[in-house]
Amino acid sequence: MNTFYFQTPLTDEDIKKVRIGDVIYLSGDIVTGRDDVHHRVVVDGKESPVDLKGKAIFHAGPIMKKIDDNKYKVVSVGPTTSMRMEKAEAGFLKITGAKIVIGKGGMGPKTTRGCVDNCAIHTIFPGGCAVVAAEEIFGCRRRQVGRPRNARGDVVPQGQRVRPAHCVD
Repeated sequence: MNTFYFQTPLTDEDIKKVRIGDVIYLSGDIVTGRDDVHHRVVVDGKESPVDLKGKAIFHAGPIMKKIDDNKYKVVSVGPTTSMRMEKAEAGFLKITGAKIVIGKGGMGPKTTRGCVDNCAIHTIFPGGCAVVAAEEIFGCRRRQVGRPRNARGDVVPQGQRVRPAHCVD
């Protein structure tokens, strides 16, 4: 098992280094998004609200506290069940260029194919760590798109374990 420290944006070469069981520490822009943003991008054909090329999409809906007009603090950012995005994830990866999917639980064969075709990986973030994750996010920016909240955080250094079925060879 290896440990990697990556900074977004990631490249295909970064992703190709990762193997099943490796741990990833990720810094840089990490974007949260759930069902609605996947549906808007893949099914409705709308542009992603933020540039995801080489970045990570975290299947989560953060709880945000407004500090002032342009500043927010993340109170909690726990993963949501990733399987809910299975139908759209392959298309989402292709359209957005995201390189890492972070979520809770497994995904299915469509995501596996999407990861292989787009040189991306699916990683697992354990449930029950929402407050711990929030404490590691700095410089958060919030942008409301539909029902879910999409937040970009500058650092989330918890290790993400690579799920075997979604590692790119």
